[in-house]
Amino acid sequence: MKNGIFLYAGFDEAHAFDNIFTAEGKSAFELVLKWAEGVKGECAYAVAVTPHTEQQVKSILEKCSCAGKFSLVKKESWNTLSLAEELALFAARTSSSCVVLAFGDCPFLNHDLTEELLENHRKYLAEYSFADGWPLGFAPEVIDSGALNILCGIAKGDNCKAASLGATKESIFNLIKTDINSFEIESVMAPKDYRMYRLDFSCSTKANTLACLELCKIEPSCLSCGEAGGADARVLSDAALKSAGVQQTVPAFYNIQISRPDGVGTVYNPYSKKELLLDGMEFESFCKLLCAAEAFSEKAVVGLGTYADPLLNPEFAKYALEVLSHKGLSLLVETDALNVCDEGLALQLGRIAEAGASRVTWIVNVDAFGPDVYARIHGGSDGSAFAKATRAVKVLSDLFPANVWPQFTRMNANECELESFYRYWHDKASPSGGNVIIQKFDHACLFFNDERPADLSPLLRTPCWHLKRDMTVLGNGDVPLCRENEPFADEPLIVGNVFADGIEAVWKKFRPYLNEHIEEKYCGKCGKCDEYYTFNF
Repeated sequence: MKNGIFLYAGFDEAHAFDNIFTAEGKSAFELVLKWAEGVKGECAYAVAVTPHTEQQVKSILEKCSCAGKFSLVKKESWNTLSLAEELALFAARTSSSCVVLAFGDCPFLNHDLTEELLENHRKYLAEYSFADGWPLGFAPEVIDSGALNILCGIAKGDNCKAASLGATKESIFNLIKTDINSFEIESVMAPKDYRMYRLDFSCSTKANTLACLELCKIEPSCLSCGEAGGADARVLSDAALKSAGVQQTVPAFYNIQISRPDGVGTVYNPYSKKELLLDGMEFESFCKLLCAAEAFSEKAVVGLGTYADPLLNPEFAKYALEVLSHKGLSLLVETDALNVCDEGLALQLGRIAEAGASRVTWIVNVDAFGPDVYARIHGGSDGSAFAKATRAVKVLSDLFPANVWPQFTRMNANECELESFYRYWHDKASPSGGNVIIQKFDHACLFFNDERPADLSPLLRTPCWHLKRDMTVLGNGDVPLCRENEPFADEPLIVGNVFADGIEAVWKKFRPYLNEHIEEKYCGKCGKCDEYYTFNF
């Protein structure tokens, strides 16, 4: 039975072609070619490219002994439908019984996992096989040629929203999920579930590429061109869990204070209990910080807040537009939204939407289903405040479709309205279009009384996500270890200043704290915190 080996190289990122692996300086794509050559049995080969990647793929193939085996399939751009169609055509053209789909930016594709997938796929007459519970990037997908024709039919359906989405590593499974019970699915299960650690060993971003390089330092035999076909996948996965270098690469989320915390009245906001008014960041400093953040992270989400509502800054739009002027940055705005309908701000919001509505995410702190409970949580505000907050969701949703999320911070004071809130906002007919966030109460390392209606923390503690991925920056450039170590704390832990020390130097100072977490040592505020398992970006 013939295998069709289909490599996807239609991605926008260039890191797949960086010559950074092995002493010879091989790229991730070269290592994927080596893996493809090592798949046992009779095989046919193809590579999906775009005009952006065609020359890079050709130049690498010309240097390889396998060059004559690969055909190129070029499209201006790839989406889920075009990927499914080309996979089906490739299987028919090469008389392949199944197609092994792999992405050309995954240097650690594992021969043993691949062979186990193919063996199970044939043994159990599967239509789709995948590696379940493993870190992303260790194994390909296997799709039966007949199932590909069915998937093409699904993608061409009038109600298939996934069809027009850009091709990703989830594209095929997203099609299958639309009618999952109609497919025979097999998997190679990991000995334990690594998914909760969100390990991604592909060269799709700078952050993931750095994680790959760190893994190489730990296990040089892990590369797919190794003589043994790559190190044991379980050994690699466990090694990654013990490595701060793999888990903490560059920040994915910068939370920057641009407003004074005046008028902040929510009962879960520490500034509402402590007189401490810090100035927001000056615009010139903000611009410098964004340039540094983009240079360091390449891609990141910028939040305009910390604990102060960014809409309190009269020049909010100026700051927001500056974020959107950076190609690698997107914007998060968390707000009470009480002034969204003010005439002046409404005009500014229109300008932001025109500049890039799809790159802006709004979280509106509604927290209640009625005005009485809302007033209890939002500092005794009058009845009109609740109406303003709910109205703001509609106004923002019109400007930023599908990117506005009403939020309910769950606590004893509003638990009675949780179900009503969820049922209303989760409905597709609601002003948010069904978007809703249920947030846990943060007692800020017991700065507040514990108002959680339920303890949702895991049975086993894991290293803090915020140490791995977040950087909070105060108006003067100071960087606390995390939001729990904000200036409202009696002994704030400031690890550095981005303007005096530089982002990279400050970020390195997080590493010892993460190492302590990996060693299951939780000192000071970390020992009292239950935010470690919450995840931003």
